[in-house]
Amino acid sequence: MRMLSTLSRLTLITVPSLFILSCADLGYYRHLAQGQYDLWKKQQPVSQLLQSEQISDELKHKLILTQEALTFAEKELSLSPGESYQGYVDTGRPSVVWNLMAAPALSLEATQWCYPIVGCQSYRGYFELPRAQAAENELKQEGMDTYIGGVAAYSTLGWLNDPLLNTFIYRKDDDLVALLFHELAHKVIYLKGDTAFNESFATAVEQLGLSQWQQANGITRKPPEGSLSPDELQQQFVALVEESLHKLQKIYASNAPTDEKLQQKAAEIAHLKARHDAWAHQLNIQSPYSHWFNSPINNAKLLTVANYHQYVPAFRQLWKESHGQWPVFYQQVKTFAAHPEAERKAQLSALALRFSHPEMAMPSK
Repeated sequence: MRMLSTLSRLTLITVPSLFILSCADLGYYRHLAQGQYDLWKKQQPVSQLLQSEQISDELKHKLILTQEALTFAEKELSLSPGESYQGYVDTGRPSVVWNLMAAPALSLEATQWCYPIVGCQSYRGYFELPRAQAAENELKQEGMDTYIGGVAAYSTLGWLNDPLLNTFIYRKDDDLVALLFHELAHKVIYLKGDTAFNESFATAVEQLGLSQWQQANGITRKPPEGSLSPDELQQQFVALVEESLHKLQKIYASNAPTDEKLQQKAAEIAHLKARHDAWAHQLNIQSPYSHWFNSPINNAKLLTVANYHQYVPAFRQLWKESHGQWPVFYQQVKTFAAHPEAERKAQLSALALRFSHPEMAMPSK
């Protein structure tokens, strides 16, 4: 499922960080530099691998697919791959980095980690899991909700030529193509301090781009009659989580005592799990999100869903109002990004409303 794939990605800014070795974060930045250097050192050119008889047929197929997807992205989606994804790295591990997120126990305001040049992000990436766990333990001792997720792919926003990785190359063909579109979208625009804007935009490009790719290649993925498509399942999953986020927001904003708020929080998370089980039972399916629901849920974990999907309907509507013209769409997104935060959010909310209620759509010019 692409939803699960999406949750395992992030934009990791490493290059600017190499020039900011403050005493407090010296160890962190040094490990980032070493991790990025290791990837660079291990890269094998895709062109050479495709000529090799030592790689499997599956890997050869995936490498060819990525190059076709990159060509499509440039010609049809107006994305700019540059020299990215022309090398391949087997990291020898299931995740290339691990992503740490945190939020107060009674707040849906994600912890921000700030860096010069690139601004703030609501996550902190680590090439080494023990480092992420050590940082997580410190936050837990402060009473924070935390979540660590393995990351399959990340973007350096064009600072470096990102490689293909074993951590994502063996995904289903559609998921692999979608991932590349997502990561390339980050090179179009990066808004400092607004993770939800950046990730929702990239997710919208991923979804719309994949649909265009499938149509161009005559690929149909119709579910069995009476069943929901992967995108429809994903939308309903997001809706379940967003409903709980709205309820939790009200709980945290109330004047109830702290202990009572914590009890209400636990009850709402339990209710979310129960609603998921009822949803899966009603659809008579084995939910693709069972693992997500069966592991601990807290504010930090819930916010991963919000970050990647909060503004997706708005961006999809903006693309529609741009008549599917990618350069026009990108320019509109950049214009939105230049607006003050309050104005930008109001515009995105209006777009999302028109997406949900097509009858309210603006008349075509």
